[in-house]
Amino acid sequence: MWAGPITGDGLVLTPQDMHEGLASIAQTLAMHGTLGAYKDHAMQGREGLLNMPQKEHWHDKMMWYGPSGIGTTRGLAGFVDFHQLPFRLTWPGRKGGQSIINLEQEAGTQSDAGHYIQIGDGPYSVTAGWPSGVAIHGGSGDVFGCGATGRDVEMRVMDFYLHHEGKIRENWVPIDVIHILLQQGVDVMARVRDQFGRNRLGLRS
Repeated sequence: MWAGPITGDGLVLTPQDMHEGLASIAQTLAMHGTLGAYKDHAMQGREGLLNMPQKEHWHDKMMWYGPSGIGTTRGLAGFVDFHQLPFRLTWPGRKGGQSIINLEQEAGTQSDAGHYIQIGDGPYSVTAGWPSGVAIHGGSGDVFGCGATGRDVEMRVMDFYLHHEGKIRENWVPIDVIHILLQQGVDVMARVRDQFGRNRLGLRS
């Protein structure tokens, strides 16, 4: 269960200062720019992620709230160790995310991938895209316990940010993990249905 904003003002029913909202989303996009410019294949590892320009945008006491299967991290080091580095090792060279790319669809139409939803509202901002990124599941990491499959993967991600004391203080990140796993050949819902059926019949796996 995710914690609410430390400022206690996550539910706001009145108009917010437009200039503050613009500054909030500008800071988020600037941070995104550093992530998009980082080269996974340069093999700089943990120290590379800790020392690259993203650190200029995160608060010293930042909190990152991820989905089931990843969890919550504290500080930049926690973010790198428990989410960012494993994610980049599992899906190196992921495209979209911080930049917008165009995908050719089988039906002959096109759609964008990336955080093309960009909103600033007072001290908060949000970016999202469905898909927000595309990648090949071919790296050395094993996020969610799956070895590399070599399959193409689309990712559905939303990022909600609190800007506090001039930096990004908190980041809530819903990710459609079930959808990612399905594309890697793991049907979570089928497993749940199977287990539910076994339990109902009094069987043991």
